[in-house]
Amino acid sequence: MTNLFRGRHEVRLDSKGRLCLPANYRAAVDEVGGSTEFVITNSQVQGQPCLDVYHITEWERLENEFSLLPRFQKEVSAFRRFYLACGQVSRLDSQNRILIPGQLRDFAKLSGDIVLLGMGKKFEVWSQSTWENLHGGMAKNFDSIMESIAELSEVVC
Repeated sequence: MTNLFRGRHEVRLDSKGRLCLPANYRAAVDEVGGSTEFVITNSQVQGQPCLDVYHITEWERLENEFSLLPRFQKEVSAFRRFYLACGQVSRLDSQNRILIPGQLRDFAKLSGDIVLLGMGKKFEVWSQSTWENLHGGMAKNFDSIMESIAELSEVVC
């Protein structure tokens, strides 16, 4: 997927648990042939629940990569159970909405106002209050985060 998911978008879940995909995210979908299937799975960052959403083509690449890992290693098995096995397919409807299945909404504590974060080949879905708390904590520690990233970039470059 060359046109990546980018940007922060505040949207609202409707009463049926659907979110409207932002225009620039739809453009990314159109670029990969217009398939309307996405896979949504549970995730977490710093112990805070959120959801990861992949276009089906990227999800299939991810599944293929993980099929190459040693299946009996306990961390690989745990990851497969928590992340891969919980992935559910959802299709973009004619009004550019994606239904978030109920158990995934419950896991991430989603209702009403939510935040979508473009993370390149996927986007994250957060409850607005959870995101604001996490973002506030990251903002307080951003200097040390930048120092760590600078050290990593020295190793890579």
